[in-house]
Amino acid sequence: PGYLLLPITLGFVVSWFRSMFAPNYFMVSASAFYLVLGLGLVSLYRLAWPLGIATTIFVVSTQAYSLNNYFYNPLYNKSEFADAMHYVESHSQSGDAFILDGASQWTQFWYYHVVRYHDPAAAFVLPESGPEGWQKTPGKIDQIMATHAGIWFLDYGALQEDANHAVETHLAQNYYQTIYQPILRNRVVYYASPPVAPPRDVLLDDSCNQSVTLKDFQHY
Repeated sequence: PGYLLLPITLGFVVSWFRSMFAPNYFMVSASAFYLVLGLGLVSLYRLAWPLGIATTIFVVSTQAYSLNNYFYNPLYNKSEFADAMHYVESHSQSGDAFILDGASQWTQFWYYHVVRYHDPAAAFVLPESGPEGWQKTPGKIDQIMATHAGIWFLDYGALQEDANHAVETHLAQNYYQTIYQPILRNRVVYYASPPVAPPRDVLLDDSCNQSVTLKDFQHY
């Protein structure tokens, strides 16, 4: 029982302090789970063989359905993060940075960002750690935006650490969303920083068929 329950219990306890209740943390219990499942099927077969056979068929059918989705359904595409990184790395420009909402995506991000694409752009993991991490996070976002032209926002770890999407809410309320690119079940977003210099007036004093006159416009 400890082999099966201990990792789950530890994950549950730790999640009270820092959310980490994700499937990959419980793979160590997978063998024990399937042993218990197999013992249950054998016990059902010995108790009433029609019930045991029916339950076995049900379990095998659900697993087959799940595996079919995993390998052939695009919605369960294992390369979703890779597709997201390919998009942002092919569109990012000098002065951009990355904000990762949730630390659980850092390893994948590091592999593509550093190893595959050799991108020197800065990357920041939010929310901030520590007991006052959430209080410090908005200020950290503002600091990042003040020193970069814009940021690429990735939230593949948000469900574990930012279920209320506080990081993205602050970005959406205070900065300009200029790119929203769907990537299978998720998306990548680009937020631009506000311009530093005030807009400049350009005088035109031009007209179209003497009906519409364009006097001037502003640009940054």
